[in-house]
Amino acid sequence: MGDKLVKTALVETTGAIERLSADIRELGKFYGIEVSACDKEDRVVPTADIMIEVNAEDNTELIGMDSGNMLDLTSFRSNKRAMLAGKVLVVICKKDQNKEAMITISSAGIKELRVEL
Repeated sequence: MGDKLVKTALVETTGAIERLSADIRELGKFYGIEVSACDKEDRVVPTADIMIEVNAEDNTELIGMDSGNMLDLTSFRSNKRAMLAGKVLVVICKKDQNKEAMITISSAGIKELRVEL
């Protein structure tokens, strides 16, 4: 190896939580929505354990939420769940595929996120 460069790495830290983001996957009449807490550089904040609230509107039904935290005994059917490592998974059912559907995702101190399905 000697003077030969073998590998470089860039280590970055994240900033404070600035916003929520949603990655949506359509699964037939169901939607899997991965909600992330992001900093101003759009990086997921891995230390975020904030409480998320989901409000399903007329044409939607909340099937469940989970963050993967095995110590969290909150019901999967609850519309509130604490994030783990800056993420939470939300499963929504769209009742009528021919109509618009909207959900609102919110957390204290962060601008709410409206998601159209």
